[in-house]
Amino acid sequence: RDLQIYRRRLRRYSRRYFQTQILYAMLKEGGVGAMPEKIESIYTPQSLAGLRPRLDPVNYFVDREMLKRLRAEAASRAGAR
Repeated sequence: RDLQIYRRRLRRYSRRYFQTQILYAMLKEGGVGAMPEKIESIYTPQSLAGLRPRLDPVNYFVDREMLKRLRAEAASRAGAR
């Protein structure tokens, strides 16, 4: 049970890490006006293309799994349009 809780926490941290990376890039490029209404809209194939997992052993595999999940979600949203 504790391992499941820890794994879920690491997934949340990983998602938040990638959100931060994407949002910082958007803010640098377009300022506050570039902020989306819904956070899900930042996950596009283009915004995820340059992201890589962190290389430290604690986060690497969780980041890899999260990037795979985010890319799949972005592709399904792009295909649904």
